[in-house]
Order: sequence, then C-alpha cells, then structure tokens
Amino acid sequence: MSNNIFTTLGASNHSEGKREENDFYATEPKAIIELLKYEKFNKDIWECACG
Repeated sequence: MSNNIFTTLGASNHSEGKREENDFYATEPKAIIELLKYEKFNKDIWECACG
C-alpha cells in the first residue's frame, strides 16, 4: 500500500515496531470491570472500533 492511500484516507502509520496480528488490541478486562463498578448500562454497547 502506498503512502498516498494513507494521505487520501487521512490516516497514518507511525508504528516503528511490530503490530499485533490484524491490529487486534483488546480492551483489558480489568478496565471493563472497573467501569461497571461506576456505570450501569440498560442496552447493549456497540464497540465502534471492533472488526
């Protein structure tokens, strides 16, 4: 993929190290547990960055 594609999309790849396979960076489960101590949700939550 050329850098021109990144420019067109307004994106960049500043990573100098190895990335996770499929750019999969899961939310640490502890973060969700802590969030649910303080917030209550009545409906499903859409993870907009998923997939």
